[in-house]
Amino acid sequence: MKDILTKNIGLKIVSVVLAVLVWMIVVNISNPEIKATKQVQVEVVNDDVITNAGKIYEFTGSDTVTVSYSVRTRDEYKIKSSDFRAYVDMKDLYDVTGSVPVNVEVLNNKDIILDVSAKPSVLRVKVEDIIKTTKDIEYELEGQPADGYAVGNVDISPTSVSITGPATYVGQIKTVRILIDVDGISEDITGTAIPLFLDASGRTIDLDETDVTVNHTTVNYSLTTLIGKSVPVQYEVSGSPAPGYSFIGVEGTLKEVIIRGSKAELAEVNSIVVPASVLNLEGTNVNREVLVDLKNYVPGNLQIVGDSVSSVTMKVEGQEEKHFSINITQVAVTNTVEGLQYMVEPITVGVVLRGIKSDLDSLDPKEILGTVDVANMTEEGIYPADVIFTLPAGYMVKSYTPVTVKVTGKPVVHEFESSQEPESPQIHREDPESESGSTSGEAQDESRPETEKESEREPEKETEKETERETESEASHETQSESSESTTEENQ
Repeated sequence: MKDILTKNIGLKIVSVVLAVLVWMIVVNISNPEIKATKQVQVEVVNDDVITNAGKIYEFTGSDTVTVSYSVRTRDEYKIKSSDFRAYVDMKDLYDVTGSVPVNVEVLNNKDIILDVSAKPSVLRVKVEDIIKTTKDIEYELEGQPADGYAVGNVDISPTSVSITGPATYVGQIKTVRILIDVDGISEDITGTAIPLFLDASGRTIDLDETDVTVNHTTVNYSLTTLIGKSVPVQYEVSGSPAPGYSFIGVEGTLKEVIIRGSKAELAEVNSIVVPASVLNLEGTNVNREVLVDLKNYVPGNLQIVGDSVSSVTMKVEGQEEKHFSINITQVAVTNTVEGLQYMVEPITVGVVLRGIKSDLDSLDPKEILGTVDVANMTEEGIYPADVIFTLPAGYMVKSYTPVTVKVTGKPVVHEFESSQEPESPQIHREDPESESGSTSGEAQDESRPETEKESEREPEKETEKETERETESEASHETQSESSESTTEENQ
C-alpha cells in the first residue's frame, strides 16, 4: 500500500497542481453567476408620522434583514454590506397587522449586482401612545436611630418627578420612593438618593432598558433628629356602609408621629389609637373624610412633635358580581360510606361571586373550594347536592351551577354486624314450691337499682342458655344474696 502512495510521487503532485490550474482557468473563462447574501441594518424613514402623533414605535423582532443577490464569480469579493441600503417607510405602516415592507436599494457596484431581494420582506412594528405623568416622591426610613433619638422633620427636593414614555411601561409605575438610612444616627443628616420606581406589588421596575425618561434622576434630602420616639398611628372604624358597598380600608395622612416625654412614659406607648367612635362610616356609599387631631389621643404628659392633625379617609367601594369556573376536583366529598363510590358532576362548576371589584379581579379561582355532604346518599342512584363553599374573606356566593352525585356500589356490612341475631326479652319463672322465696325475691327486686333490674332483662341469644338460666333462677330463690350476685355475673 505504501508503494502505491509513494510510487511516482512527483508525477502525482504535478497532476494535482495542473488540475487546480485547469479549474481556475475554466472558472475565469466561464465566470459563472452565483448567489450570495449580506446582512444589512434597516434604516427607518418618515418616522415623524408616528412621533408627531404622540406615539412611539419599536420593532418586535430584529431590525436587520438578509439581502440576497446574484453576482459573477470573479466579482464576488468586491461586494460589501455597505453596497446596499435597506429601509422601511413608516408612511407604509399597515395599522391592522402592524407590519411595514422592507425596501432594498443598491448603492455601489450596480453594474455587477443582480436580482436583489430582502428576507424578511416585512418587519413587525409595535406602536403605542406616549404618556406623561407626575408622581409624588415618597421616602422610606431604613434602620433605627441611636437610643433616645428619633427622626424629626424630613425634607426632600424635588418632591415630585415627571415620567414620560410608552404607556406599557409608564402605566406600571405606581410609586416613586427614595430610601434614607437612619440606622444609628444621633444628629441631623443630609444626602442624595436615587429614586426607585415601583409597581403595584412593590417590585422595582428597571427603566434602563426602556424608552422612559424622567426629569429628575436624583433626590436631595435632609432630616433632623430629636430626643423622642416614633410610634405608628392606628385608625379604628365603626359602622357599616350602605347596602351593596364594602369597606375596603382606612388611610390617614399621618401614619406615624414623634412623641416626646420621659423615658418611662415613652416606654409604655407603642402606638397612638384613634377610637372607632371618632371614625364612623354608617350608611355611606362614598369615601368619607374626617380631620382628627392626634393630640387628643396621646396619653399622659407626652407631646407630639410637629403636625398632629391627620386627614383620615374611610374608603368604600361598590360590590360587583363576577363569574368563575372551577374544576370539580375543588369540591370534596364528606361523610362517605364504605363500599360506595361517589362521582360529582359536572366536571366544571360555574360560581358567581359578589364582592368589590379589586378583590374579584385578584381572586385566583383555585382558592374557591367546596364540600358536598353525602351522609344521606346510602343507595345507588343520582342525587342533587348542595355545595358548601369555603372562600377568602370579603366574598359571597351569589349562585352556582347545580351539581349531582352519582352513587354506585354497595355498603360494606362487617361480619360482627351480620352475626348478631334479634334479641328477645329474658323470661322469669316462679317456682310454685318456693312461693315464699319468690315473694321475698320480688321484694328484693323492687329495692334494687333500676340499672340492675334492666340488666336482668337483657335478651338471651340461645335457647339452651334460657333453660340454664331458668334452672339457676330457681336455685337463686333459696338464697337471696347468692341469687343477686349470680344473676349480675351471668348478665355481665
